[in-house]
Amino acid sequence: MSIETTDAVILKQTLFGETSRIIYLFSRELGLLRAVAKGARQRNTSLSYILEPLTESQLVLYYYRDRDLHLISKASELNSFHRLRESPLKLAYGLVMAEHILHLLPTEDPSPPVYELLVTCLRLLNSGEVNEHFILLIYRVKLLHLLGIAPRLNACIQCKKPLASRVSIFFPSQGGFICEQCPAPRPSGKMTDRLGERALRVRMEVIGFLSRLSASDESIIKERTPAEGLMLEAERLLNFHINYHLGVDIKAERFLKEAREIFGKK
Repeated sequence: MSIETTDAVILKQTLFGETSRIIYLFSRELGLLRAVAKGARQRNTSLSYILEPLTESQLVLYYYRDRDLHLISKASELNSFHRLRESPLKLAYGLVMAEHILHLLPTEDPSPPVYELLVTCLRLLNSGEVNEHFILLIYRVKLLHLLGIAPRLNACIQCKKPLASRVSIFFPSQGGFICEQCPAPRPSGKMTDRLGERALRVRMEVIGFLSRLSASDESIIKERTPAEGLMLEAERLLNFHINYHLGVDIKAERFLKEAREIFGKK
């Protein structure tokens, strides 16, 4: 056992016993892990808000290298991102980001670049200065790139030539596209799960948009927000790719869909 001080984003929490909680957190120095927060459910304790999901906190942990459940000794708030909890729509976007970390990253494998990406995007969401949908798209594209599972966008996976067709077919099992000139099964275009068609028709404009996001730096945030229809098509492709690799749906996506219908743009 060692005592570790680390910055961490709180991703999720569950009940533990009568007065405590299990906190799922993403640490800059320690990676994705779980820790018990004793007394976090008691009244008049600061832990109840310091360990709220989507809060960035500094934690002192009793870190057990031979266990998968650790213990929080102390906690102090670094960034509350309080506006995320004041807006159901912003909260939904933030929870989708958190769930991507929970499902896509291995436990206790630090990734400071992913940590910085998450905090930067939560900060942008909290500011209200950038379109939420645009932030989530950038987050997903950059996260997949950092994890080494981004779809290949620059060439046909079969003939290796640059994509130039008006429409290409995306195969998540191959991690890329087959152009219309190459022989391949022609799916109906409906997004399906791993047990379905396993392919999706995508317009060249969408592929080009995602390529630009992948190659861009943080300055792209300052550009004009893309058309909502273009962002929805890009989101559909990324969801298709991510869900294929996970084998499960992101639960927070349902909350986001409902929040969009009630509070924001569809």
